[in-house]
Amino acid sequence: MDSSIHRNAPDFCHLFVDEAGTPDIFDAKGRINTGTPGCFRFFFLGMLEVEDPDLLTGALKTLREQLLTDPYFASAESFKPERKKTALLLHAKDDLPEVRVKVFDLLRSLGSSIRFRAVVCDKEVIRIREEKIRYASPGYRYNPDHLYDELARSLLGKFSRMADSYRLWIAKRGNKDRNAALRTALE
Repeated sequence: MDSSIHRNAPDFCHLFVDEAGTPDIFDAKGRINTGTPGCFRFFFLGMLEVEDPDLLTGALKTLREQLLTDPYFASAESFKPERKKTALLLHAKDDLPEVRVKVFDLLRSLGSSIRFRAVVCDKEVIRIREEKIRYASPGYRYNPDHLYDELARSLLGKFSRMADSYRLWIAKRGNKDRNAALRTALE
């Protein structure tokens, strides 16, 4: 029997989406804040496709546990349980550069069982576009969610992996629910 025609198990595609940076360009008073502390020039939306999420979760958990017992990291603030950072979960913005290197080494060791895609936005280009719109329509206000939604459409629109079923995990941005926009992007 040809296994490419008859499969015993459904083909699941596991996708994890998260952003790096913030889509903010202007502060609450409409002043440009891109390039100031905490508001970098670039905004990224990335998607990790993982063949076996349980394997990846286990490997990351094991790595974190190994790091917690390593005397090199004992005095690091992010490793103190009360700080609720690396001691509980790995997260690039909270982790030391040495930890990030170890995480990237682990991800590289998984080879083709994980794949990463991203879209990157230069917020300086978006700022110029938004200022032209604001000039033409003085009452117009920039909405950072629109930039996030635009990148989501771009990221998901270029995804072409066919599967029987998709499982999509999307990091929550602040306290906002982006489900409707993401559903539109997926459709």
